[in-house]
Amino acid sequence: LSHVNLRAIQDNIPNAFIRNPLEIEEISGLVGHYIYFKAGQSNYEIREATLDEVNAWYESQRPIDEQHPTLDLSFRSILPLDDIRFDMHTGFGAKTANVATMRTFGFMPGTIPDGFGIPFYYYQQFMEYNAFFDEIDEMISDSLFHADRNIREYRLTQFRNQIEEAEMPQWMRDSLSDMQNSFSLGTSIRCRSSTNNEDLPEFSGAGLYDSKTHHPHEGHISKTVKEIFASLWNLRAFDEREFNRINHYESSMG
Repeated sequence: LSHVNLRAIQDNIPNAFIRNPLEIEEISGLVGHYIYFKAGQSNYEIREATLDEVNAWYESQRPIDEQHPTLDLSFRSILPLDDIRFDMHTGFGAKTANVATMRTFGFMPGTIPDGFGIPFYYYQQFMEYNAFFDEIDEMISDSLFHADRNIREYRLTQFRNQIEEAEMPQWMRDSLSDMQNSFSLGTSIRCRSSTNNEDLPEFSGAGLYDSKTHHPHEGHISKTVKEIFASLWNLRAFDEREFNRINHYESSMG
């Protein structure tokens, strides 16, 4: 799978498998333990690893300094893909800019779908409107949130529910209505996540965020847009950003 290959390249880990591993005594005895695994072209080394070895390896892979994803809030309107250039990825996300750019490649009509880009400005305004950055402050300042994965998963799930149930500013709903009404009546609209911390040269972010299809019976498209906003706070996404020291407040969803 492309996501597996991208992740393996990004994290400098082997994309390899061992056939029928539980039939191999030296491997079956390692179930439930940390392991040291080194893959070669046609052989491998595997043994139990100490916790010190595990922690040392992770620290060697983790960036030293905090990373600040580029966040351009000067784009304040939903735009058709044909009006979005690649260099506008700082305001719409690399995924949006990539799809928009592919529309210039001369493919047969319909190969690259029609669509729109929602800028990061909308996410930031929505979060400020609902005082959600204060919620984030409280959540990530709690030592138990960082120390206990179960607590972290529970708190993030609750936070995503809050986002999905929150109100949007009326101007935002109105502009989303205009976008939704530009599609033919009865169209199911694919809403794809596009952040400023994925599809980057040093950070693929593959598979961290959610994309969803908005069906006609679901009503106003803000429902699904909020679900995409909420996916910025998936456990897997939070943990990956935390490990890579990516600033959570500057991370934004388009």
